[in-house]
Amino acid sequence: MERQKIGIGMTHDLKTPDFSPVLGAVMRQPTTSLVLSWAIGVLLLVSLVLIVQLSVGWSALLSAWEVVPIASLTGAAALVFISYAIRAARVQYYFGADTRGHHLATLRIFLIHNLLTNLLPLHSGEISFPLMMKRAFDIPIVRTVPGLMYLRLLDLYAIVVLGLIVIP
Repeated sequence: MERQKIGIGMTHDLKTPDFSPVLGAVMRQPTTSLVLSWAIGVLLLVSLVLIVQLSVGWSALLSAWEVVPIASLTGAAALVFISYAIRAARVQYYFGADTRGHHLATLRIFLIHNLLTNLLPLHSGEISFPLMMKRAFDIPIVRTVPGLMYLRLLDLYAIVVLGLIVIP
């Protein structure tokens, strides 16, 4: 394992994030399982396209977006990305030496965690953050759960401050 000097007389073992337990399981499946997984995914996508077409219609759905300027969409997307990058940096700052130098890995964990939190019912995706941090950086869950709570308190703080600025 490679060691990095982080201060006078101090070193830190560099850990390469291992995402194979998180997303690599698909790569280890037999070929038939992989083909079946892809077939189910494509079937779900085609079903979604057909349901939207039959219930609302794609032309009606997309016509609402015609009035939104491209500059506004681009600006909004840029602000969302900047927000995610800042939040990933907060994760990195909180966990310090354990995540130092792994900006993309931390951003990836944050994005997957955010996706799972929004997709799974009752915010059960929150459990993914401690698990992914344990698997990628070998940070104990007893450290990542309080870290997640602290980061959520920072989110609440930001919302309250913005609310106080907007509401006089």
